[in-house]
Amino acid sequence: MNYDFGGEEFKSQLKQKSNEIGERLSNTIIDSPNFLLLRNLLKAASDNYRVNDYHCLTISETDFLRLPEDMDEKVAALFKEPVFIKHYHVEIGQDFSILSNDDSVPSHNNNEVRRYYTELSKNRIVIFLFTSGQDVNYFVGGIDGGNNIFYTKEEADSYIKKKKANELENVLEDYRVHLRQRDTYEKFFITKSMLNILYESLKIAKKDEKSFKKENGYLLFNKPESRFRDDLYFYLKSEMQAIINREDFQDDENRLDISVMDNFGTGIYLLEIKWIGKSISADDKGFGTEFSPTPHKVAEWVNQTVGYIKQKSDEHANIKNGYLVVFDARLNDITTDYDQMISVNVLEEDLKPFFYRFKKINDFRVKNTTPR
Repeated sequence: MNYDFGGEEFKSQLKQKSNEIGERLSNTIIDSPNFLLLRNLLKAASDNYRVNDYHCLTISETDFLRLPEDMDEKVAALFKEPVFIKHYHVEIGQDFSILSNDDSVPSHNNNEVRRYYTELSKNRIVIFLFTSGQDVNYFVGGIDGGNNIFYTKEEADSYIKKKKANELENVLEDYRVHLRQRDTYEKFFITKSMLNILYESLKIAKKDEKSFKKENGYLLFNKPESRFRDDLYFYLKSEMQAIINREDFQDDENRLDISVMDNFGTGIYLLEIKWIGKSISADDKGFGTEFSPTPHKVAEWVNQTVGYIKQKSDEHANIKNGYLVVFDARLNDITTDYDQMISVNVLEEDLKPFFYRFKKINDFRVKNTTPR
């Protein structure tokens, strides 16, 4: 039988075999007693010596298979080494001597760090990533494992500062400051150039351009509810230790704007987004929808929000609260207090038992302070 050792088929088979051998070797390392022992020793030492920053320890697969029996003493000595203490990454040999070191963190982004070390481990390098108080993550032959969900100190510290699901109302209060930032509120209002085009398109008689622009300086983009919802959604995502979902479809016709659930699934909070003000038309050549808090409209909003609470409750979900969140983008600081329109009496009969879980957040006042 003749073999074409230079052919593509042979090269492909060789590559496949190489991958299979590498995978078997990786599994051999991960399943070895020394691997479990070294992970446990690194975990104990990082806790004992208060390694509060993240450290990366690498060793070649060849050296790993030759590790000494007295690893406990070697690990303890390693953690006392000034070079190890000062540097983020150290490479060790089979006797735990430090072969190289550096402080180059591949990224401050969790996913990028994980991808980087996963790829690096395919070069026959065993990688351990650890910090005190957490499990030791590892990367071997393109396989990653460990129970620590963070790969950088920045990500871990940021997560610790985030609010939990039951602190949602505090986060919503903080969101008011976010709304006053120009790069936030300008996403909701049409630009000056769009307002110029609108004026020329309408050519309203007896209305000078200056007066027109003053009266319509708070004109929202078409269908602004999605813009308000998305901005709040991304803010909650960035500020909370929680599972945040948007456009959660309840059935064929209805969809909940935002839901917030704690990481253990023990509590769910619902947010229904509404707005009052005036928007531009879909073709940008006329006025679109205008909403005011009329008794009929407010009753409609409350029934819809409480309806979602009932629906989730009927599904045996652990509903904590359902919030009505209204963005007020009207031109003037109108002081109409429509909260007095809200009571259990505006609800349909089957929704009334669920009113005690309903809350209305004080309106988010949105001002186009510096039009773009």
